[in-house]
Amino acid sequence: MDQVFQYRGAVAEATFLFESDVTDFLDAIDKRALRLWLAHEQWAAAPLGDEKARLAGVMGEELLWLNEQLPLLKPTFAPYMKFAIWRSGPFGQLVTVGRDAWTRIRRNLDG
Repeated sequence: MDQVFQYRGAVAEATFLFESDVTDFLDAIDKRALRLWLAHEQWAAAPLGDEKARLAGVMGEELLWLNEQLPLLKPTFAPYMKFAIWRSGPFGQLVTVGRDAWTRIRRNLDG
């Protein structure tokens, strides 16, 4: 859950910096990451059976969706910044923190 909160902290100011296309994108990622985390917590506590299998399916769906969003990061943010600014400025740091938090979420679920 710490990674979800870190992601939320990193994107908290997005509404001041971007239009709704970016903030909606970030909100969707947040909701799906939270759903993945919750399903993982429930899966870990569930006994073997149908519910554990259903939760594994939910985790797979959410992880797949989140992974499919990674290639969309650049095109989503590109209209708002020049490449040099995106790579080195505060916007690049925002994207990097969000990406790094998501990477840690994935690692924790895998390990």
